[in-house]
Amino acid sequence: MGKILRETAKPSSSSWSPSSSSEPATTSSTSITETVKGSHQFKIKGGYKRFFKRTALETSDYLKDDCLSVNCSVGVVRSHTEGPKIYSIAIPPSNIGHQFGQFLESGKGSDVSFEVDGEVFTAHKLVLAARSPVFRAQLYGPMKDHNTKCIKVEDMEAPVFKLVTIMPSSLDLNEKMLNSVMQTDGFEYLKESCPSVLTELLEYVARFTEHSDFMCKHRNEAILDGSDVNGRRVKQRL
Repeated sequence: MGKILRETAKPSSSSWSPSSSSEPATTSSTSITETVKGSHQFKIKGGYKRFFKRTALETSDYLKDDCLSVNCSVGVVRSHTEGPKIYSIAIPPSNIGHQFGQFLESGKGSDVSFEVDGEVFTAHKLVLAARSPVFRAQLYGPMKDHNTKCIKVEDMEAPVFKLVTIMPSSLDLNEKMLNSVMQTDGFEYLKESCPSVLTELLEYVARFTEHSDFMCKHRNEAILDGSDVNGRRVKQRL
């Protein structure tokens, strides 16, 4: 946009006046810049008022054996003031899986049912399809069952089927329940006949374990730091 054509630096006559002069010394710098709209001239003035002439310095007591000693004082700041600590608000984990689980267990608005070992389980197609690729293929895939209102499941116990359908949609899982299910004959049948469902089940268990460990670690760190689980500062009462 602009182009510097000429820059000059010219000390004023008063800048070399002795230190006893009452007038402050100034230095001036002139810069002329050309733009598309014309030329502008900028002047910068500044400097320190106590200058020594060379002749005055050579005859002064400051110069000894052609050597000028300069005494400098250096200050070091040893203390500091800390500003307020910034706390970030942790985003709470998603509980959509728990909500889907409650919606599935309530049976409200269900549009499909499964009959397993004489017990009927109601469910929602969209919820099952969204959470499980196995049910997505069974309910909406090209090889879907013709009768999707009531699907009869053979050779599987009811607790195993409930674990497979309810658990991927809910976070309500405990080790005691999982161990009880794994000791049933239906779970052994699941390993042999439906390995893909079992793989999906174990992957979910691994993700759930990692999620639980992370939440426990986050809560412990917050308690030690004097904050709540959302990162807000908590003032203890004495």
